Amino acid sequence: MAKLKRMKNILVMKTGEALVGQVLDAAFEIKSAFGLLTFKPKQIVHIHFAGAPGFPVDELQIVSGDRIKGDVSPRKLLFKLESTGQEVEIPKSTIHTAVFLDSISG
Repeated sequence: MAKLKRMKNILVMKTGEALVGQVLDAAFEIKSAFGLLTFKPKQIVHIHFAGAPGFPVDELQIVSGDRIKGDVSPRKLLFKLESTGQEVEIPKSTIHTAVFLDSISG
């Protein structure tokens, strides 16, 4: 039986570039009108970051369908590039959207 390959995450940058790999951060916090909430990457569908067209504040969507607006932490995402295996820190201010494919693959 073939080994299943782990799904990837995609970072769509504000420049239009896209990076494929794996987000290595263990959790994300969002300071919202509901207080400070914490989610693991496997609970998140995507995060749209402030400054992207149509998103004056960060917006996080979780698997249940909830969309929460506020300020997402950490300020930099630790990301392992699929192409080279390098681990890089990417400032959230440069990211349009982070897509967590492993959370939506069922």
